[in-house]
Parts: sequence; structure tokens; C-alpha cells
Amino acid sequence: MKPSVSKPFGRWLIPVSIMLVVMVTAIGLYIDTIGFFGNLLAETAGIFAGIVIALRIVDRYVDHQKEQQWARVRNLTYEAIAAHLCDLVTEMFIYFPVKDHRPMTPIIEGRDHPNPATITGMANLASQLRQLPSAVSAEKSTSDLAVEFYEAIKWDLDQIRDVLTPRVVQSSKDQKIINSLIEFDSARRRLHNAIIVHKRVVTHSVFPDVVELLKQAQSVYSALCESWV
Repeated sequence: MKPSVSKPFGRWLIPVSIMLVVMVTAIGLYIDTIGFFGNLLAETAGIFAGIVIALRIVDRYVDHQKEQQWARVRNLTYEAIAAHLCDLVTEMFIYFPVKDHRPMTPIIEGRDHPNPATITGMANLASQLRQLPSAVSAEKSTSDLAVEFYEAIKWDLDQIRDVLTPRVVQSSKDQKIINSLIEFDSARRRLHNAIIVHKRVVTHSVFPDVVELLKQAQSVYSALCESWV
């Protein structure tokens, strides 16, 4: 009977041993794999955190550099905007038949430095423009004069739109000035569109947009005065 008992046992001994070796090896590899991926995950997280920190440091450095550069040209930019605004507003005294030219002096004086009297002068001029009749002569209306006025100030408007406003938007954090420049450009576009319609249909509806442009110029200048030193 002994050979019959030992024979099956011997037959299963090798396969079972192989299975045990495979299982133990698999468990060991599994444990090593967990450790490997754990270390890999930790290293990856460390690398990612280092990249994030480095990027934040670089961003702060770039922002600091931009602030330093903007600080050097801020007043020059504001002065240029103010000069163009005051110049185009001064042209209104030339093209429209206002009676009181006294506000022209503080408006001209506001070109080079912040001047609260310039804001008052612009408001005074706006009040005079609103009182003008639609027809200034038998041949011309205030809208006809507005077309001529627009041609005279187009260079100033283009400089503000194409050069100075983008510079402020890209570099300044003063949202009030940015918003006022955007509103000013909207007024410019409305004036431009009204002129196109007037030339084609003769609507005599241009002049109110000139008054609106003056209002927005006053708003921009007021915002400049708060930050212009």
C-alpha cells in the first residue's frame, strides 16, 4: 500500500512546488512593483511641484520687470494721452462757433501736467456745444462741421487708439484708466460711423457724437489725473 500512497504524492510534489515558487515570486514582484510605482509617483509629484514653484517665481519676476518698465514710461504715456486729448478738444474751438473761448487756456495748459482746471474747461466747452443750433449757416450744419473736425483730429485719435491705449492695457493695472480709454474708443467709433452715414445720406446726426467724444475725453483726462504724478 505504501507505494500507492507515495506515488500520487510524488506526482504532485513538483507541480505544487513550481506553483509555490511562482506565487512567491509573483508576490515579491508585486510588492516591489508597488514600491517602485510609489517611489515613481513621489518623484513625479516632487518634479511637478518644483516646476509649479519655478513657474510662479518666473511669473513674479516677469511681473516685477513689467512693473519696473511701466513705472519708467507711465507718466510719459499719460502725458502723451493728455496731449492728444487736449489738442483734439482745442480743435473744437476752431471748428465750432462757440462764443466763450476762455476754457481754451486751461485745456491747453493740461497737455503737459495734471490740471483739474482742464476738466472744468472741457465741461464748460461741452455745455456750450450743446447750446449750438443744428444749422450754423445756410450752407452748413454742425454735423457738416463735425466731418471737417474729424478729419483734423484723426491723427490724434489714431495715436490714442493704435499706440497709447494698447500700451496702457498691456502694462497698467489701473482699471479705471483702461475702462475710460475703452469708452473713449467706443465714442470714436460711433462718431466715425455717423460720419459715414452722414456722407451717404446727409442725416445731420453727427454732431451729438462730437459732444459724446468730448464727454469721454473728459472722463479719460479725469482718470489720468488720479494716477499721473
